Order: sequence, then structure tokens, then C-alpha cells
Amino acid sequence: MKNLLLLLAAFLCLNQGLSQSNVDSLRSIWENESEQDSVRFAALQTYYFDYSYSLPDSSITLTDYHVKLAKEKNSSKELANALNEKALAFFVKNEIDSAVRYINQILEIHVKSNDSVGLA
Repeated sequence: MKNLLLLLAAFLCLNQGLSQSNVDSLRSIWENESEQDSVRFAALQTYYFDYSYSLPDSSITLTDYHVKLAKEKNSSKELANALNEKALAFFVKNEIDSAVRYINQILEIHVKSNDSVGLA
């Protein structure tokens, strides 16, 4: 039993270390201004896919960076993606009013850019 607990503790420590390493790797990509924009945005999406449900507060914080980057790059598609991730994170936290507020902003973006696919 003692060995099992020790093995479990070692596994949890290793898993946490690998997770942090993955986050650091993704961060180094999305913060690297010499990377193509599509690569940087893909790194952000990978983070959201991996952590939005387990770390919604971190995802909410990251969406602020994503929104700023999307505005700098004049990308309404990425702006909508960032706000969608923020809405999802608030939904995960069961803060439905906040989630709906961001969904309404996304709809406005799609209407302004005549994006019928985004509206669907």
C-alpha cells in the first residue's frame, strides 16, 4: 500500500511537470513575434483545447492577450475566436450571464464582417 501511494505521488508530480512544460512551450510560441500569426493563434487554440475545462480562470486571462493580438493583427475571425473561448470559460464556471454577454459580442462581430458561416 505504501508503495502504491508513493507511485501515485510520483506520477502526479511527473504529470504536473509535463503539463507545465506543455504550457511553457505553447506560451513561447504565441509570444514569439517572429512566428507566423497562424502558428501563434494555433498555439492559443491548443492551450484552450487542453485547459479550458480544467483551468477556466487561466483561459479567461489568456483571452485578454488573444483579443489584443487579434486586434493588432486586424483579425475579426480571431477576435471572435478569443471571445468564444472566453464565453466557454465563463460557461464552465457556470457564470452564464457573462458567457451570454460574450456570445452577443461574437454575433456583432460576425454581423459587421458579413460572416454568414460565423453566424451559423
